[in-house]
Amino acid sequence: MIDLLTKNSVEILVKNGIIEESEKEVYRFGISGLYRFLMNIISSIIIGILFGMLWQTILFSATYIPLRRFAGGYHAKTPGRCYFLSCLLVVCVLGLLKHATFSVTAVLILTVVASVIVFIKAPVASENKPLLDQEKVWYGEKARRILLLEGIVAMALTFYSVKVASCLAVAIGCCSIMVILPMLIPHRTEIKN
Repeated sequence: MIDLLTKNSVEILVKNGIIEESEKEVYRFGISGLYRFLMNIISSIIIGILFGMLWQTILFSATYIPLRRFAGGYHAKTPGRCYFLSCLLVVCVLGLLKHATFSVTAVLILTVVASVIVFIKAPVASENKPLLDQEKVWYGEKARRILLLEGIVAMALTFYSVKVASCLAVAIGCCSIMVILPMLIPHRTEIKN
């Protein structure tokens, strides 16, 4: 569905003279990524509504997405698997936020421990998303700045509302899991006959 939508969008851009025929592949890649991102956001919002936890979903996503983008970590091998795992992550996070009781101490410990992990490990390249040396430096600096801001906000909010702060702490915690996951999952190599 995304591929067909992307193809049609690119064809319309070419037909209307907005892009050149020679630029189709570049735009196809970018537009496909945009549509997949929007599909993930819309799906997350729908899941949040179904759970009756829309503000938690938005706050989690607003914290998780920017940090994850620059911290890197585990990436699914296919876009379909990525979509499924993203939706599963949102369901698990909302289940945790709904049923777990977070204390001020728990939020502070989670924020600090997860932040240390991300600070040390980021950025983590993956098989699907390799990074050049200069990208590693840039992504690492960006991830650490975002992490610092989010960590400070999470800890400050802890004294205002543990419920709000726990959304940020869990987002940072999920990011820390994603940056260490590639070390825990062995690389599979296909055996060719």
